[in-house]
Formats: sequence, C-alpha cells, structure tokens
Amino acid sequence: MHYAITNIDHPGRNWLRTDLRPKHIEYLRTPHEGVKLVLAGPFINEDNGEMIGSLLIVSADDVAAAERFRDGDPFASGGLFQSSDVRPWKWAIGAPESSEV
Repeated sequence: MHYAITNIDHPGRNWLRTDLRPKHIEYLRTPHEGVKLVLAGPFINEDNGEMIGSLLIVSADDVAAAERFRDGDPFASGGLFQSSDVRPWKWAIGAPESSEV
C-alpha cells in the first residue's frame, strides 16, 4: 500500500534543514526493510523560495513501517518538523501500473 508522509517544518529552522539535508538525502537513498520510497520533495514558500516542509510517497508493508521510516529520517529525529502525518494514499492518475481512475 502507498502512504503519503507530509511534514511541516518549525518556522525559522531553515538553518537546521540545511545542516541535516546531506544525512536526510543519504537516508532516503538507503534501502529500508518493508518500505520503498516512490517520490519525495520539499514544500516551498512562494514568497521567498525557502523549503518549509516535505512530501514523501512510500510503498510500505503497513502504516507502522511507514511511520518507522518517517521517524528514522534525520529531519524527524533532528527536530525539524513542527507537524507530521502519515496517511494511506491511493495513486489514481498517472500511476505506473494503471492509467485508470
């Protein structure tokens, strides 16, 4: 099943995002048991272009595996996120395995 992981940064912690980013990228590129990263990218502040959060789509064995993956991210363990949510997600349009809605 797919899960959407949405994270919102604490305001004013762009310095922390910058500091943790190399470890974050390495973490995302490392294989994790029971979880496969499908896509990921930051939310952007339209006014100044700063990264203010992130969206990750994962394929995971269950919600617990997706939550473990989220919690192991250096951004999460390093205290960057003000809020974070993991929800089941259905890839309807543009899914590689089907073009049906």
